[in-house]
This record gives sequence, C-alpha cells and structure tokens, in this order.
Amino acid sequence: MKNTQVKARDTEPGISSRVGARSLLGMARGTVLAAILAAGRGERVGAAMPKQYLPLGGVPMLRRAADAFLLHRDIDRVAVFCPPDWLEQTQSLFADTPAEVLIGGETRTATLALVIDYAQALFGDDADGILLTHDGARPFVSAKIITENIAAARVHDACGTYLACADSLVRGTDGFVNAAISRENIYRAQTPQTFRACELAHHFAALTDAQKSTLTDACGVFTLVGEPIFMVPGEPANFKITTAADLHMAEKIAAGGT
Repeated sequence: MKNTQVKARDTEPGISSRVGARSLLGMARGTVLAAILAAGRGERVGAAMPKQYLPLGGVPMLRRAADAFLLHRDIDRVAVFCPPDWLEQTQSLFADTPAEVLIGGETRTATLALVIDYAQALFGDDADGILLTHDGARPFVSAKIITENIAAARVHDACGTYLACADSLVRGTDGFVNAAISRENIYRAQTPQTFRACELAHHFAALTDAQKSTLTDACGVFTLVGEPIFMVPGEPANFKITTAADLHMAEKIAAGGT
C-alpha cells in the first residue's frame, strides 16, 4: 500500500457521512480501493468459529487474504467487512495495519451494497476510482492476479478472475449421469473482481430486489444488465476455502507442503 500505516478504526452507522468527510482529500484521482468481504459464517467447514478466522500456518485466513492487498504497491486503501459480533476481534487482527474494519451485512449481497456505499463516499466524483472486491476465504491470491486486475480495470468497467476448467464435466440427476458437458469455454470464477467503482454503483442501483437476490458475486451485477466483463487469468492456488477438505489443503500449503 502507498499510504502510511494507521491504526484500524471502528465503524458505526452512517459510513457515507464518516468517509465522505475525508473523501478524496490528499488522494490522487484513480485511487484503488480493495474491499475484503468476510462477513459470512462459513459453516460448511464445520469449525467452532467463522472460517476466515481459522489459522493457516499460524496466521488467520482473513489476515493472509488481506495482506496480499495491504502489501501491494498499487493499492491505496483496504477495507475489511466483518461479522458484527466479530468486530473487536477483527479490529485487533488489523490493528498494526492501515486497513479499515467495517461491519458487513447479513448476506453477501448486503455486504456488497455496503462496499458500494463505502466506495462512493470515498471516491466522491472521481470517475476513475477502482474497486477490487475479494473473498476473505481466498488466502492465497497472488500479487500477479491483483496487478492484472487493476490494469484491466483501467481499461474496462468490469473484470473478474477466472480459471479454465480442466476437469471433465457431466450433468446428473438422482445419482446418475445423464449428460456430458463440454468444458470448452467453461471457467471457474475466482476473486478479486474489479470495477470502475462508479459503474458498479450505477448498475447495482438499477437492479430490482429480485435481481439482487440472485447475485452470487459482484460481477453478476454486470451480467444481469448485459454489460461485458473482461477475464483475468486465475490460478489454481487462488481457491476458496469452503469445506473441511479445502481447509486441510490450505493448511498444507501454508505449512509449505504440496
């Protein structure tokens, strides 16, 4: 990050008014904000706490994910959106960094709405402001992926990280295969997903509540309104930790295993 280190700050109702007061003061146009979405519970892992706080090689998963952005030279701001009842723990986790710790929503889409509000307040009338959204359960994102997302967002209104599917695919019903699916032009969506922030806000505001309820990621906003999304190459290591098996694999990677 280009900013000097400051202590992570508390959050309270009225993000827009709080951030708007500083808006772009002292910030160049085309500022880059990374938002780490980590307000979920991650119950499929089967842990006693939200999965993003589980240690990987002695470092909490969420901190590993955020550090990739905190240490990236092209990132100006990092905001971490956490569960309401984990606010104090998250503030402590980022107390030695410039990250802002903010309360997320009850659903991923609700958290995305808060991210958009925060970005609008931060960027003000800066039409060139760039917003990266990243899943706090993807702790091994590379600097290369982040760099390529930012570069793509300078040219395109929306871009996402995608990994070509290498496995054979089938469609099944009631425990039986009923069709083979060609993997040609089939990709797995990863994060970060990166946008010209004003365009994401514009298109999100145009969606109906019913449309918003179908969103599974931020790029889905552009899909719903028929706008193009540029594809940045993903990496196998940038997987999302969803299950206990994923967690076991992540622990091996963090420990230096294969």
